[in-house]
Amino acid sequence: MPARQSNRSGAGHLLAADALYRKGLVDDAIGLSYHPEAEMMEEVRANLAAHGAADFTPQMAFLAALEKAAPHAEVDAALADFRAAVATAQAPQAAEVKSRFAAMVVVTKAAAEYQGSIEAGSVNDAMAYHEAHAFLAIARDLATGLQADPLASKAAGRALEVLAEADTAFGDMAQTTLEARNPAILLAIAARLELIGSTVR
Repeated sequence: MPARQSNRSGAGHLLAADALYRKGLVDDAIGLSYHPEAEMMEEVRANLAAHGAADFTPQMAFLAALEKAAPHAEVDAALADFRAAVATAQAPQAAEVKSRFAAMVVVTKAAAEYQGSIEAGSVNDAMAYHEAHAFLAIARDLATGLQADPLASKAAGRALEVLAEADTAFGDMAQTTLEARNPAILLAIAARLELIGSTVR
């Protein structure tokens, strides 16, 4: 997985963990926050070194904040620090418009997590469900950032319109009871974003 996509995926894991923590699902939040380190951080470090970018991984104070049951404000601050470090690490590649748009592949991951979170018409995996929602938030951030680039502004606007439809796959995310809807919603959005991305040069 390219460094940019690994970084976005890692940020998505931590966004989901933050949402779980806010709902009092502390064990799930801690478990999910281990995912970036377990799944991809070795690869991310290698890619950062290859591009001469700073290693932001020591700044992952987010997990420590969860483990000590820190107040929400401290957890949010640690998450913000992590996301800022990711942005700094990616700065040397920021001009690669097509690469930035391609990072919206996280929507495909969102669709897979959402589909895997549902069994027999009910949500049976809150972690995966929250991951799906977080990956979509990452994709929206990407598209919003690309709107300012003349090479991608039109495609980014179309992407945001498509991503807005993703809300229909979720109920009220502030609630502890999660609604299982049709996984095909996100699968279709992922396919449409891929088509939009193919127009970016």
